[in-house]
Amino acid sequence: MWPGILIVCGAVSLYMASFALNKKTAPPEGFSKIDALKCGACQNFACTIKQSLEEEEAI
Repeated sequence: MWPGILIVCGAVSLYMASFALNKKTAPPEGFSKIDALKCGACQNFACTIKQSLEEEEAI
């Protein structure tokens, strides 16, 4: 039972660490600006890109 718990905890901690490191990674050159018209066609409202675009437009 303990090896299973350790594997699950390891997988969760690996996911959390990779998520945190990915947030800190800068985008490659030339990809910093996203076209709002192309992004607006997407219906995924959970997308962080769409949320950040809406925050920029509100300002």
